Amino acid sequence: MPNLIENQSSNMKPTVTKIAGLFYLTEDGEVIKTPAGHPVGCVDKQVAVEAADAYNQFGSDPGTGCSLYALLCTYLDFGGTPVGELIASLLQDFEDDIVYREVAMLTAMDEIDTEEDVLESPWPNAYLRASGFYDHWEVEAQGGSRIVNYSKISNWLRGELQRLPPHALLTLVYCSANFRCIVPTLALLSSDYPTENFKALISDNVDEQETAVIDHLRAFAAIPEDREAVITNIECSTV
Repeated sequence: MPNLIENQSSNMKPTVTKIAGLFYLTEDGEVIKTPAGHPVGCVDKQVAVEAADAYNQFGSDPGTGCSLYALLCTYLDFGGTPVGELIASLLQDFEDDIVYREVAMLTAMDEIDTEEDVLESPWPNAYLRASGFYDHWEVEAQGGSRIVNYSKISNWLRGELQRLPPHALLTLVYCSANFRCIVPTLALLSSDYPTENFKALISDNVDEQETAVIDHLRAFAAIPEDREAVITNIECSTV
């Protein structure tokens, strides 16, 4: 049975090992751990294989690059956080989201008409309209300025987040922290918004190698809840 090892560098390439029906990243015969000490594994073999490839490309520290391996570590380390706290964190970051900031800028310039296509490609305008974003985007005049009704638009976001399963919600947390992309990630997971458009939105600020994780977001978000099984499976197997 593979042992647990700390997240550290090695000359060995990680491999995927099946243990009691789940797929774990192993290195030199030992199961790799996240920074919080959880075994790195997944119920989905292909995701585990691609996470191992990302580990090999970016290294063992999930903080050194945006990758599927880093996303998997984020899920395992923070997936036990109460849903309400995760949603509150995303609501707190909402004003830094690139879509929010773009629409808010147009609002301030008095160049927005929510009856028309506000944003063009690569922005996820179709999703924004279909999901009710513009229906909740309300502007109030205050002292000669046009101010967004944040309470109303944040209620829209809260409703969208509350429908997400665990993997999808942690995908939002990860993309918010690394790309400032809450709304584009929602569009990707909830509609046919193209991954190439998502990449185009962040291409000026993110290395091309790191945008590769976006290709895996839909598959990762669709994984059934497996965090507890991944962790306890190893604990039971090593007793």
